[in-house]
Amino acid sequence: MDTNSNRPERMSSVTPRHEGELLHLFSSGQTLIARGQGLVLLCKEHYVDVVGSDAMVGGVADYSCQKIFLLGSIHFAHSQSSEERRAAFEERIAWINDLSELACEVVPLQRAQKCLTKLIQAAGAKAIADLSDEWLCQVCGVLPNTMTMARKGMGLPASPAMSDVNIAQDRLLAQSL
Repeated sequence: MDTNSNRPERMSSVTPRHEGELLHLFSSGQTLIARGQGLVLLCKEHYVDVVGSDAMVGGVADYSCQKIFLLGSIHFAHSQSSEERRAAFEERIAWINDLSELACEVVPLQRAQKCLTKLIQAAGAKAIADLSDEWLCQVCGVLPNTMTMARKGMGLPASPAMSDVNIAQDRLLAQSL
């Protein structure tokens, strides 16, 4: 282990300067491993995929990614071994399975509440509070007003207006770099 970074020496860290660099890396087919504490929200055309630390991002799975939110202290690294790539892929599959279980909840309000609970556990209430309901609802397949009701029912702050989202997401990305 490298005593300065608590990361294995064989991992090379990737520190993109802005979201465009991440999107370029993902669309070029490169795979990276998310490291740190928090979540990566990968916004596709019709849904939002969520992965946590130690999961693979990029490659074929995220070629169509249009927007990225980094929640918490997430950074990315290249893997140098097939074992690390396999473990990262398995972690990505675990996140897909977790989200699939959420989608099985028949009642939309309960699905939204379970989604919020899972995201808050992984990234913290403050990070989730900065995301609009329009993005969050795409994680679990509910309408934005259902996500608004779920926030309210859980005693969480109201979603920022879409006009405020660009400011909040810029702040989230800057905090994570």
